[in-house]
Amino acid sequence: MPAFWRRSLVIGVCSPPERASTEAQIALLGSLSIEQFNPDLDTRVGLSSFSARVASEEFSSRSVQYCRFYLLVLESDGFVALHGSQLDAIAGWVEAGGSVCVLIDQRLTMRYVGFLNRLTSADPTQPEFFLDANQRLVGGAASGRKKLQTFRAGLGRVVVVSGRLGKQRNLDSPDWRRATAFLWKLRSDQAWQVAKTGSWKSWEFKYQLNPEVYALSGHPTPFRPRPLRFGRVLLSTLLPPKVQGRPFFMVIAILTLFLSAIAPGDYFLLGLLKRRKYTWLLFPTVSLAFTYFTV
Repeated sequence: MPAFWRRSLVIGVCSPPERASTEAQIALLGSLSIEQFNPDLDTRVGLSSFSARVASEEFSSRSVQYCRFYLLVLESDGFVALHGSQLDAIAGWVEAGGSVCVLIDQRLTMRYVGFLNRLTSADPTQPEFFLDANQRLVGGAASGRKKLQTFRAGLGRVVVVSGRLGKQRNLDSPDWRRATAFLWKLRSDQAWQVAKTGSWKSWEFKYQLNPEVYALSGHPTPFRPRPLRFGRVLLSTLLPPKVQGRPFFMVIAILTLFLSAIAPGDYFLLGLLKRRKYTWLLFPTVSLAFTYFTV
């Protein structure tokens, strides 16, 4: 459940439903958490990430449904189980600002290579990835056949891992920490610090924050959602001071009069005046008049 004093970010993991989590998968998700980079233990609880394992068949075909996640992890078996509309929806979400990490350690078809090239290739005529004779994913000449690659896709971020990445030394390497900071969209100076030391630069929140940002526990909460400075003014401008319902008979009466005006009224009045050609002028005029009266 969300709390007013913290921010909880969700990592969606696509994997087959029948497969249990292995030690390597647990270590991988732990290495993707954002709170691990926070050197201040007092504020670490204020910004945390959680992984939610979702079966591939439960993935939506609408991009907006992925806004519940901050980061998507497409494990190899789950990735190849996604169909075309799901891949299109994920690509649209990433291009709009999402982050996705794709892990690939098995044979692919051109459908999945096309998904990767859509997110990683600036020029469609020069794809970033292709398949070898064994249908294994390989990078283009520009990538230098790297195992770990990062890309920008529109407003989003993409990390592609070719082969297995389960050893602890790989998950704790500067390259992997840099890729994780890239997925979380950390500032460049903070991403460099994370890759080098494993934690971002810390500030003395306790001495810089106002007393109102302290939670009931007494700990500083610098990552809590902050209200807009003029939020109350904006809310009063956008919303009416009160909302009042209208009787049902009034709605029926307005609808009846409107239908009478645009159907028999329009027909007989313009027929009497022998001006049926003006029906396309009378119809929008009556519609706007009834709309103004109703509002």
